[in-house]
Parts: sequence; C-alpha cells; structure tokens
Amino acid sequence: MSKLIRLLALLLLAWLSGSGLHAADSARTLDKNFSGATSISITLTSGDCRLHPAVGKEVRVRNQTTLPVERFQPEVRQDKEQVVVKESYSGSGWTRGKVEWDIWVPEGMAVAFHSASGDLDAKKLVN
Repeated sequence: MSKLIRLLALLLLAWLSGSGLHAADSARTLDKNFSGATSISITLTSGDCRLHPAVGKEVRVRNQTTLPVERFQPEVRQDKEQVVVKESYSGSGWTRGKVEWDIWVPEGMAVAFHSASGDLDAKKLVN
C-alpha cells in the first residue's frame, strides 16, 4: 500500500508540474509608451484592464503576467494613429496564471474595449 501511495503522489506531482498548475512563474512586465495616437483599441481574452488618466499626451501601456512565455505573448503596437493592445495565447488547454493591463489614456482619446471574460476598471479619466 505504501508503494502505491508513493507512486500516486509522484504521478500527481509530475502531472501538476507539466500542466501549469504548479506555482506561477515570476511575473513578467512589458511597459511601452506611444505618442501621436488619437485612439486605442483593446482586445483581451481574459486579462483584467485598468484605465488611468495620462498626465500628458502619451499613451502608456503596462502588462504584467505570471503566464509562461510559451503560452502568452502580449501584443502592443501603434498602427498609424491607433494604439493596438491584444492578448495572444498559444497551445491548448488551461494554464493557471494572471494577466493584468494598466493603460494610461490621455484626455479625449477614443477607447474601444472588447474582452471575452476580463474586467475593465475605468475611473476618473478626466484630469
């Protein structure tokens, strides 16, 4: 019986370490600034997003995640006058981790937001 319990414990440990259910990797941070933009398009799958008022005319985008780099890549770029923010997941199956976005938006900027299951928090965007 003891050998069976030990074998089951080893199998469970191997499964947890390979499935992404183990302790999250250390957080990764992406931080970018954009100037000359008049709008921002945010398309998320499951990350949470907080919008903050920008001090000047620049858009600042910060992404923090604990997901493994092979499973999640943030896409943040400027396409002409629009800042584009997207989440890109690879592989299949569920991975445990956290994705958070903080975006500083200049006053008067048009914002489009779409999310499958993430939350949006936007308070006091006017300075």
